[in-house]
Amino acid sequence: MFESINYHVDLDTECQAEAEAAAAVAIVQRSTKNIQAITRQIPSLAEIIKQKPQRYEIVVNGNKTLNLCLKTAGAMLYGQDPEAEAANAVAQFLDSKSLPQSNLVLVIIGVGLGYHLLPLLQKTLPRFVIFYEPEPDILLLSLQSAPWFEVLTLCQAQGIQLFVQLGTSAKSVKADLDEMKQAYSDAGPVYYFEHLHYPHLASELYQQEHSDNSKYCALTPQFLASAISQVNPRTISLSLSHNEQECFRKNLAWLAKNQSSLYQKLHSYQWQNWQLVIWQQHYAMQDKCGKVFSVSANKAHRGTIKQSSLTQDPVVFDFSLPEKLLNTAFATLFKNVKQLQLTIQTASEQNAHFVTERILLGSADYEACGKALENSEYLLVLEPDTDFLYASLFTIAWYQFKGDLYFCQQTAEVEQRITAQYQSGQLQLTDIFIDQPYYEKTLFSAYHLLLEIVQSCNGKSHYFEKQFASLNHYYQNISNATYLTNKQVSEQAPIFIVGNGPSLDLHIDYVVKHRKNLILISCGTALITLHRNGLTPDYHMELERGADTLFYLNKLPASYLKHLTLIGPADIHPAILAVFQKNLLVSVENTDVHREFTSNFTHFSLLQLNYSYYTVTNFAVDLFLSIGVQKLYLIGVDFGFKNQNSHHARDSVYFQQDGSQLYDYEQTHGSAYVINANFGGECLTISSFDMARKLMGERIALSPAQQVFNCNDGAAITSSIPLRIPNITCTLSTTNAFKQDFLTLFVEANLTIKFEELTQQFKEKGQYCVKQLLSCLDENINAAPIYIASLQRQILNSTIASKLDHSYTLFDGSLRYFEMVSSRFYRCQAETQTNLALCQFWRTYLQHCLFRLSL
Repeated sequence: MFESINYHVDLDTECQAEAEAAAAVAIVQRSTKNIQAITRQIPSLAEIIKQKPQRYEIVVNGNKTLNLCLKTAGAMLYGQDPEAEAANAVAQFLDSKSLPQSNLVLVIIGVGLGYHLLPLLQKTLPRFVIFYEPEPDILLLSLQSAPWFEVLTLCQAQGIQLFVQLGTSAKSVKADLDEMKQAYSDAGPVYYFEHLHYPHLASELYQQEHSDNSKYCALTPQFLASAISQVNPRTISLSLSHNEQECFRKNLAWLAKNQSSLYQKLHSYQWQNWQLVIWQQHYAMQDKCGKVFSVSANKAHRGTIKQSSLTQDPVVFDFSLPEKLLNTAFATLFKNVKQLQLTIQTASEQNAHFVTERILLGSADYEACGKALENSEYLLVLEPDTDFLYASLFTIAWYQFKGDLYFCQQTAEVEQRITAQYQSGQLQLTDIFIDQPYYEKTLFSAYHLLLEIVQSCNGKSHYFEKQFASLNHYYQNISNATYLTNKQVSEQAPIFIVGNGPSLDLHIDYVVKHRKNLILISCGTALITLHRNGLTPDYHMELERGADTLFYLNKLPASYLKHLTLIGPADIHPAILAVFQKNLLVSVENTDVHREFTSNFTHFSLLQLNYSYYTVTNFAVDLFLSIGVQKLYLIGVDFGFKNQNSHHARDSVYFQQDGSQLYDYEQTHGSAYVINANFGGECLTISSFDMARKLMGERIALSPAQQVFNCNDGAAITSSIPLRIPNITCTLSTTNAFKQDFLTLFVEANLTIKFEELTQQFKEKGQYCVKQLLSCLDENINAAPIYIASLQRQILNSTIASKLDHSYTLFDGSLRYFEMVSSRFYRCQAETQTNLALCQFWRTYLQHCLFRLSL
């Protein structure tokens, strides 16, 4: 079972450093020896082993043994003693069958740390060995641990033919074996040793076993790559006890009453791929091949929320703020809270923490499920696999939960429910814990998406400075632009939406060649790449509101920009409007003060966009689908990348002239993880890209009669049509007709009051509100921060009823951040001095808000 790195490293930093120092010497010696041997005996790997691992790393356990860690998840592939695990796996393999004395073909799936390699070869002395390692990172890291020098020496001395299938080459065992048997007619029986579980290879091995005489033996007890185990015999019987059957009956009754659609699916359900079994005296899940998914039974405090989990929770303490926000007062508040985080980390360890709201990712850790039922009032469970959810009905007394319980099987369903309940006030999201008891790829991706949602609701997307700038800009822009009305185009033309992803490099020549026959929309920094390639877009779109957007725009000639028409949100910075020839502004939900905005248009209905975040390309797709364009082509809209250093087009502002990155993209924007790619296979993404990708897919799905072609070698976008090479047939007259028609959709605002007066009104109301918040804080300075936050919430909520008071819009996000941190400090029983320091930091922030409003 994949376990968190926190269960493996020594929490005493000095002891951990000592363990790492002790291991470092052996690692260096082993690496040097292995690299020399591989370079000499397998020259085809010489260049490959010079690369640096990206997704995995070597970690030293607290007991000084080595381990492999999936960096983005902090998940360890092995237990505390990987060498012993490997030895046991080899012994089990050797005991399972009588191996032939000659011409044996040994297929080894997965290298891992490599402790299994030498004993396997020494005991079996095969004629042929084929290594399969689909993860190149793991092979690279094995140079630091595996006895490659000894393995290659043994192969040379014994005449063993060795083949290595790495990365994309490690995809077809059958084809490789057929090719080998044609080349070597004396090749004997084939035996498989599966050290790491790769689904595509495991499926093929299963087919091999049932179609020829190959032997699929009992292998390692830990199938590391997907946290499952292989056991013998092939099936494990489980006779359901009376208690299990009664639990199932009561859970079904609860579902029938509370979640009828899920009840209809499960009340007569039959196992599909997995079934519930007892393994090593604990519940587990076994598939048709005999592999068992099981949570480690001896993990301490299973299912409890530990003090360290709360004090190190990324949801609360790790806001990945963009570089441009690091100088804001909100960023300063966040940094100060990070310093206080260190003080609550030293508090005594508690393990039965209660949180009001909890999202549980996965139902396979039955102990964790039980603890979640005991220690929360609201519980949302995400379990994508129906077999696993069905099994939990026999083992977990869900029906006993006294709070609000709901099951979801898709991440999108979780997002929709959280968003709806947050907007209706049923969910607060300030005292919440996202619980991921074990690692699984889908659940891990869901964790990152949910983290982004919770942080966005708690200030990240609507803190005071951002809201204040939005309101201020809105009033300044209202007399200097035209606005999109709720009408549709009558003319059609192919719309090319150009983002700045790495796939833009693949299509730039096509765009240059067909420029006159298409409508070209540049999005954000893609304008730099287009200019460098001699292209001028028909429209340029921006979603970023801040003046820092001028930083990259100023890299372009002013005369070039003055020929462009800008499409942007209504609250874009006024200085950005000044550099373009014409400005077309759009009302975007969740960013504009729509109520006040629409009051200035007495004769027109403005189009309100609902899917125009998180990236400017989302804005573009939402806009052009909403006005009735029939065909959109996405160019450079990747939402992913094939490696960490190829996240944007090479001609963009993210790279220097020599092709190197201007900054560490992964460190700044968060760790990357794997998702499905547009043309098959996989690619890397980060949580913000993934959320934007999913949102775009949802928007496209709302317009099934319109076509959106994804021409990018990046992430797959739901409901879009993969298309490697665009194929358009359009004339210059058609594009001109579209542009003329498009402009008729925009109108000027009919102002009922001067914007200077509007601005003064909302500033005065805001000052009055923040003075009340400060007074409340000063009067209760010795009270717990969570109590102060509740009083300030009452003050802020009282401003909602006033039509001319925008205080709630200004301060809700920042106050929600304070509420979230205060709740966490309360759960962790922060000391009085720590609470006082938090209140002082909050007071400083509110004083900054008052100062901004008084300017």
